[in-house]
Amino acid sequence: MDAKTLARAKNREQAKKSREKKKRAIEGMSEELNEARMKLKEQEDFLDRAQEKLKLYDEMVETNRKLAEENLRLQSILFPDPDDPLAMATPGTGGSSEGGSKGQCSARLSLAHNFIDHIQNGCSWEDGVAELCTDDDAEFHSDSMPRCETIQQFADTMVETTKVVFADFKYIRKSSTCDGEQVTVVCMAQGSHVAKGQAEPVVPPKSMNAMAVFFIKFVSTKHEGKKIESVDLIFDTHTAYCQLGWPLVCFLKPKTKPREGGLVANSKGGFRFEHAV
Repeated sequence: MDAKTLARAKNREQAKKSREKKKRAIEGMSEELNEARMKLKEQEDFLDRAQEKLKLYDEMVETNRKLAEENLRLQSILFPDPDDPLAMATPGTGGSSEGGSKGQCSARLSLAHNFIDHIQNGCSWEDGVAELCTDDDAEFHSDSMPRCETIQQFADTMVETTKVVFADFKYIRKSSTCDGEQVTVVCMAQGSHVAKGQAEPVVPPKSMNAMAVFFIKFVSTKHEGKKIESVDLIFDTHTAYCQLGWPLVCFLKPKTKPREGGLVANSKGGFRFEHAV
């Protein structure tokens, strides 16, 4: 074999080795590239998860902000500023006067302590403000909420006269429960509620954007030979404020001695409307 042939053979061998080396290098680069792609994919997945968590965090922050605002709003209702004339009911400023004036005291239209403290003096409902009035006999009477012959008329009148203030104030259910007493469920939002027991507060679903749920219990009793229709309202603001974040109202059997008529404060932080029939 001459020198040229040997040289060609050697060159072919070197070229083969060079191709194999390049092939291994390319394969190595492909593996590194695949690894890099996998790492990139992992990083992209991590970024997606991080962005989703950030989105959830932003939503949580916004929710907490709204809850904080609502908490402050409810605090202003439950614990109004005594220096704010619209936030507090002012006792003793009314009274009978010429022309049948019912007094000038007022309070926020809220089911909260200061409203309850003075509601026994009678009230009318107007433009979102409960005008509290004082009379010698605490008779329940006003132009916008006339005296009613029955508790049902009282409930109907309340719903009718508050429709401007409470756009969703409506009857949801009427049924006989506990001791055969008639119960009307009135609610300020869409939904369905059933009284589970005589003394149990009702917790509405979280999807319900309600400020209050009313359970009106019709009770017939006798006092000094007269039949008294009454409805006892218990305002469980502590449970509602601490657990639900809004004022809750539930109704129990009367705990105080029936009277012939008018709004009567009771020891449970509520009031009762009674009328002889």
